[in-house]
Amino acid sequence: MRLTMQEKRSLTDVTGPRYRTARKAEKTVILNEFCKSTGYNRKYAIGLLKHAGKTQTRRLGGKTVKVKMTARTGRKRQTVPLGRYDRASCGSLAGGYPGFICHNAFKKGLAGRPLV
Repeated sequence: MRLTMQEKRSLTDVTGPRYRTARKAEKTVILNEFCKSTGYNRKYAIGLLKHAGKTQTRRLGGKTVKVKMTARTGRKRQTVPLGRYDRASCGSLAGGYPGFICHNAFKKGLAGRPLV
């Protein structure tokens, strides 16, 4: 029988504080039980249990408010799309590195030309 998301969330809220206060040997047992009952991957479950049920104090509109954290939020990776560079902006070299050809120049068949 599989658990619904509400049941998994309530189990996470109950297990999180117990996991954070436990010692290392107890954490292993708690984590094994949690992973078996929810079906979560072990590393994902560690991240959930570390942050579930925590409260933080924040100032909103000049008032101090306790906010309940549900899960950690990861940072979004900063990437640059490949299509942003064109031959005019990088010449036949990408970023000024000799021997490194811009992907647009490579697509246009300019990769075989000698670099000037």
